[in-house]
Amino acid sequence: MSITNLELDIVGDGPEESTLKSLAKGVEGIHFHGAQNQEEILSNYFEQCSLVFIPGHTGLSINHAFLYGRGYITLDVEKHARKYTISTKGTMDTYSKATNWIMLTF
Repeated sequence: MSITNLELDIVGDGPEESTLKSLAKGVEGIHFHGAQNQEEILSNYFEQCSLVFIPGHTGLSINHAFLYGRGYITLDVEKHARKYTISTKGTMDTYSKATNWIMLTF
């Protein structure tokens, strides 16, 4: 199975940013936008996306995702903020399959 014409917009920053940029170098369709905290800017990303994936602290992003009716995927790690630990146990393969299903379904 392959997905064509997929755009990946990465909004935010963190300790893995340089690693991700290095891995994405030369790959079409991956865009880095840095940290954003203005609703006018964030709303554009949420309106255009198909799903939201947050690998760490979820914070208000989960509220934004649900407000805009977007699917939300996160990892089951101990680093989540206490109030927003919403996750499903699984492997990266599980998350990959879930993401593919969501992209193809919606």
